[in-house]
Amino acid sequence: MITVEREVVTRAPLSKAAAYLSDFTNTAKWDPHTEECPRLDSGPLQVGAKYRNVQT
Repeated sequence: MITVEREVVTRAPLSKAAAYLSDFTNTAKWDPHTEECPRLDSGPLQVGAKYRNVQT
């Protein structure tokens, strides 16, 4: 299992920050090495959701 850890300081509410970061389609906005990260499945966002992370 791959584990990724990052630390940031924000004034955003925890629930809003957690929702943003747990949706990996946003990864290219905060990870300079990610070109795109589309979701490969559908349905509610939950543990086991599948993405394809394309990096440079």
